[in-house]
Parts: sequence; C-alpha cells; structure tokens
Amino acid sequence: MNKKILREQILEIRKSLSIEQVESYSDMIMNSLIESSYYKNAINIMCYVSFDNEVNTHNFINKAIKDGKKISVPYIDSKNKIMLPCYIDNFNQLVPGYFGILSPDPNNIKLADEKSIDLVIVPGAMFDKNGYRIGYGGGYYDKFLPLLSEDAVTIGLAFSFQVIDKVPTEKYDIPVDFIITEKDFIECEVKNA
Repeated sequence: MNKKILREQILEIRKSLSIEQVESYSDMIMNSLIESSYYKNAINIMCYVSFDNEVNTHNFINKAIKDGKKISVPYIDSKNKIMLPCYIDNFNQLVPGYFGILSPDPNNIKLADEKSIDLVIVPGAMFDKNGYRIGYGGGYYDKFLPLLSEDAVTIGLAFSFQVIDKVPTEKYDIPVDFIITEKDFIECEVKNA
C-alpha cells in the first residue's frame, strides 16, 4: 500500500479520537517521555508543536522550559523547503505559522545549532517498529535529522494504532531511535541494531 493511502487512513482514525482520548493518551505518553533517561539527561531538546489530534506536546514544552531545558521548536522556511530549530523561552512566543501550526515568530527567530541538540521529539502520521515513519508529506524531518550529531536521540510520539509492522520506505527516510505510545516504549530495531 502506498504512503498517501496509509497516511489518509491513519489520519482518519486519529481525527475520530475525542479530545478526552487525545489528552488522556498524550498524558500517558508524556509521562513515559519525562520519566526516561533521555529526557532527564538532555540539555537541548527540539520538539514539534502539536496541532489537530496529534500527541499533544504543549504541556511537555512548558514543563521542559520550567525544568531549565533549552527548547527549540520547528520553524518552516517554506520558500527554501527547510525546517529550522528555533529557541523559545515561553510558549506564548509562538504564533500561527505554516499550515496554521504554532511556530516561532518570524520577526524574532533565535536559531539553535542542530549539532547541539541532544533529543528530538518527532511527529508522524505513522511509524513502524523499525523506527521508519510516514510524515505529512513535506519531507522536512528527513532533511533535518541527518544534520544532527551522531549522539542525538530521536523519539517519535504516536498513539498505538499509528504504529504498524512496516511502512513503505525510500532511501532518504531516516528512522527514529524510539517510539513512545500510550502502551509501549519501543526501541527501534534498525537504528539500534
């Protein structure tokens, strides 16, 4: 099955979740993330800003700021088709950006150095157990992830129905190291083999 059809099917299921389900599952996922050594040891974290019925990251971003972590969130430079990690020190600094997703204010960009990021929290429409993902079709993370240092840890967040045995992959696809769902903390096979 091709990526486009798989993406549409999974996003339909995700769209059918109630606000309560999204919040409840997101809380479970975030608790696993915050309890992990990857979060505790990270100094510099990049995290997507959730929208729609994605695993909600808003509380996580606020907590990380409160915990004294350096937090960057994606800024989409749609003209150059790249994603830039930009520091924020307050969630209220975000403004609607690309596709209406909350994003750093283009008039006040503080770029983070990709090589200094220890942990990246990655969104996806779906993942497989090897850490490969189907994103939303822009290819932004596939271009961004190779820029990280070798020691950086990548964690995909998903609801359990978004993790399947195998997604179709292409040579530019970059797997994540771990996936956290409301049921599991999955160590991905490819990256850690």
